[in-house]
Amino acid sequence: MIGTAGSPARPIIGGIPGRVEGTPRSGPLALLVEAPSAEYWWMLSAGTGHAIEELEPGECLRLLASVTVGRVGVTIDALPAVLPVNFVMSEGAVVFRTVPGTKLDAATAGAVVAFEVDAYGTAESPGGWSVLVRGIARELTQPSDLAKARALPLEPWAWDRGADRFVRIEPTVLTGRRIIGTRAVS
Repeated sequence: MIGTAGSPARPIIGGIPGRVEGTPRSGPLALLVEAPSAEYWWMLSAGTGHAIEELEPGECLRLLASVTVGRVGVTIDALPAVLPVNFVMSEGAVVFRTVPGTKLDAATAGAVVAFEVDAYGTAESPGGWSVLVRGIARELTQPSDLAKARALPLEPWAWDRGADRFVRIEPTVLTGRRIIGTRAVS
């Protein structure tokens, strides 16, 4: 089941009316809360003029399917690591090929992983988006699952066709944000 983070739209850091109760008013922890859902709010950094919109799950899935390279976040020796992979979406899940090693180790351990994709604009055309998938990584081992995975348009790009293992991440939590438009800064 896909869940979304957040609650009704509201500012999320201290000093702004409607801030989330119990969050710090300043410092790095002031930003460590979930974003508002399904509505716009003006970015709270003074003078940016950008708005952020939280994306619905359907839009997150559409954006995931629009790119071919993402980053999988795993834990190595109790420390985070973020590794690039090429991937495809299959039946609402992220699927990538890999070789034995870190990513496969995380998958065979049934570990909770993060998977992120994004796109961003330029100085002339600002904006962008980011989608984050959180879920359990599993190696595909059943013959029927492997046959489906091998039929996907998924070529290994880093291992010269040696990546013959497939990992699937079923989204448990799916969130996304889009930076949109600009407004005149006074």
